[in-house]
Amino acid sequence: RIALARALLPAPDLLTLDATTAAGDAGTEAEINTALGRYADNEHMLLVIARRRSTLQLADRIVVLDKGRVVDIGTQAELDARCPTFRSLMSGEGDFLALAPAEQRALWPTTQAVKSDDAHERQPPAGKGFVDRMTRVPERAVQMALAGHGRQVSSLLTPVAWMFVIAALLIALDSAAGVGVLVLLQRGIDSGVAAGDMSTIGICALLALCLVAIGWCCYALQTIFAARAAESVQHTVRLRSFSHLLRLSLPWHEKHIDSRLTRMTVDVDSLARFLQNGLASAATSIVTMVAIAAAMFWLDPILALTALSAVPVVMLATWIYRRLSSPAYAQARLEIGKVNSTLQEKVSGMRVVQSHGQQKQEAARLRALSDNFRATRVRAQKYLAVYFPFLTFCTEAAYAAVLLIGATRVAGGEMTPGILAAFFLLLGQFYGPVQQLSGIVDSWQQATASGKHINALLATEETENIEPSSITPGTGGALRLEALTFRYPEKTQPVLDKLSLTIPPGTVVAVGGRRGVGKSPRSKLLAGL
Repeated sequence: RIALARALLPAPDLLTLDATTAAGDAGTEAEINTALGRYADNEHMLLVIARRRSTLQLADRIVVLDKGRVVDIGTQAELDARCPTFRSLMSGEGDFLALAPAEQRALWPTTQAVKSDDAHERQPPAGKGFVDRMTRVPERAVQMALAGHGRQVSSLLTPVAWMFVIAALLIALDSAAGVGVLVLLQRGIDSGVAAGDMSTIGICALLALCLVAIGWCCYALQTIFAARAAESVQHTVRLRSFSHLLRLSLPWHEKHIDSRLTRMTVDVDSLARFLQNGLASAATSIVTMVAIAAAMFWLDPILALTALSAVPVVMLATWIYRRLSSPAYAQARLEIGKVNSTLQEKVSGMRVVQSHGQQKQEAARLRALSDNFRATRVRAQKYLAVYFPFLTFCTEAAYAAVLLIGATRVAGGEMTPGILAAFFLLLGQFYGPVQQLSGIVDSWQQATASGKHINALLATEETENIEPSSITPGTGGALRLEALTFRYPEKTQPVLDKLSLTIPPGTVVAVGGRRGVGKSPRSKLLAGL
């Protein structure tokens, strides 16, 4: 009825109905046909595809089709007098026309499937080398996901935790190698350049080259381990979420239409993107900052305190930024869920949208939803626009303080020029990770919001369904309902009240009744049980 109302309200010049009224009960169909009989006039035309005799009463003229061709055209009385095909159709039982089974192949010939240029057969791995072994998802992780173990995303990290540990150790070695290069630079300046000792300069340069090579190897291996761990987590989280969705009840799916697609796509991708890029970068930045801070205090404690004086201010600014931006990121997550669900609904129902001429209305609806998401993201970016420049200001202020105090101490003979040069390089490598961490905060905020929604999904209680493997094949038996009562959560009166029904095996049962008597709930309950 709603679909018919949507089609009738714009009053199109030509309205085509393909057995639409037959979806209701007989009484409702009679009312609809009566109303449709008043639709056609000098300005409006109604074309009805009929499968019942009652529908023919709407027509001023009837077109009889057979095998895609027009057999005859006329009124019902004229066709009944001269058209054998029409009389054959009218010989059906009850209100239905005697329609022969359609030969679909004649109406819609099968076409050869077109294969896109970029489509290809999945080829087995060419070798069993190091790269192949490193890119394989751990079997334990897949089994955990399919078996439904783990109600938290953190539990799915267990099979790949050793990869993250190895990546963290490699990050520490890479950071230590980088700090070692700067320490060798200070030694080369003070013991080599200042004293004119070329052998010392050569030894420092050779050792620095070795440390650079070690750092490169550590970085390459760390990237491989972090990427494999992140992709494995993404794979297992998606499998675990989908397998959990399959175990949830139909009412849950009907209630959460807007968020299902987002949790399987945007949330999983945000989490995986942070684990692969953000987490590794954050770990690298933290380890680098700790190593550089230790090297600063080892070279000169006073200058180290000067260089690190901006850290408390940066931490306070980060805390304030998180408090302000977290609600905006959570709201953006809800808005993108609405956008995705609308896209999914309208793309799958494109035929309905176009047949009702609703293209402009649906485009306006999506534009409004997308604009809400844009406004929410812009609000979060405003906080980011203040946060980042403030971090840059703190870094530049630390440079100025180190230059002022360091130059004064060098002039007074309290510190060597090599230490001051090393401090400037260390300071750049210390506040560089600080700014990098601030950039990772955005990805971390999105991953945190996504992780909470995935955890909420996995925490939803599953429906207790009978596994197909537990049913003995070939066993007979009747289907029996005993005092089945059902009430919707928002209603006070039950839809089904102590319904008892026994259906013998091999029986076809038709359930009839007016609208609202519980036909659909009974069918859904039987399907769920």
